[in-house]
Amino acid sequence: MTQNELKDLIRNLIEKPIRISLADGANYKVSRPDFAFTKEGSLILASGPRHKLRAEFIVCPLAHITGVEVQKRKAPKVETG
Repeated sequence: MTQNELKDLIRNLIEKPIRISLADGANYKVSRPDFAFTKEGSLILASGPRHKLRAEFIVCPLAHITGVEVQKRKAPKVETG
C-alpha cells in the first residue's frame, strides 16, 4: 500500500475503522482520522481516549505494514426497558 492510499483510507475513517498489522505481529485499530497521519514513509498513530497504544505515539514504517483491514462499525447499544 502506498502512502497516498493509506492517507485516503485515514481520511475516510469516519465511516469505518481500520486495523493495521505490522511484520512484528503488532496490530493497531484506528477509529478516528485525527489520531493517525502519514509522514515520510511512515504511519504515525497518536494515543487518544480509550486507546491501548502503551505510548504517546507509535511510528509504523510503511515497509513494515503487512495488512490494512477495513472493519465494521459496532452497532450502537439500544437500551430496552
